[in-house]
Amino acid sequence: ATIRVMSQPIIDKVAYETLGWSAKTGKEEVHYKIAGGEPALSPQVVRDFVTTTKSKRPDGLETTYSFVTNGVGLTPEFLAELKELGVHVAISIDGFGEDHDRIRHFRDGGGSFDKVWEALRMIKESGVSHNISTVINKYNVENLWKLARAVYDEFGWTIFSLIFVRDNPSAIENLTPTNKQ
Repeated sequence: ATIRVMSQPIIDKVAYETLGWSAKTGKEEVHYKIAGGEPALSPQVVRDFVTTTKSKRPDGLETTYSFVTNGVGLTPEFLAELKELGVHVAISIDGFGEDHDRIRHFRDGGGSFDKVWEALRMIKESGVSHNISTVINKYNVENLWKLARAVYDEFGWTIFSLIFVRDNPSAIENLTPTNKQ
């Protein structure tokens, strides 16, 4: 499969449009959230996006960045770059162990939790600003405490961003928790 990534001309256009509009409307800060697909698989695009938007911002306009990842493609070197660039990392972990693996698995069907847990360890060791992003679904809603406890026991205090799953009529399975859950 061909991996399509954002080209430099598109990055330039996004920077021009967003920074220009923000400056015209008197904004003091623009926050970019880098997500979709798996951005860690295209670290050069992330670098190019951040450095381009930083270099093109008008005086007085602050740019901030967050990066949403499943963590599997992260390396210590890339995390060091993200830290240097001032990019906040949000790692997606949707439950502890099997709760995560039920909905976050590889193409071969194998679960991704162990690899994501190792990525969280790398993030913690890197010192990069971060949080855990957890989508609440019918498989993890009753066991979120297991994830929170495991993270606390292993890594100490960590910020969690909890997001409720959105029902998708096109999905193979409805992941919305029941009212009882």
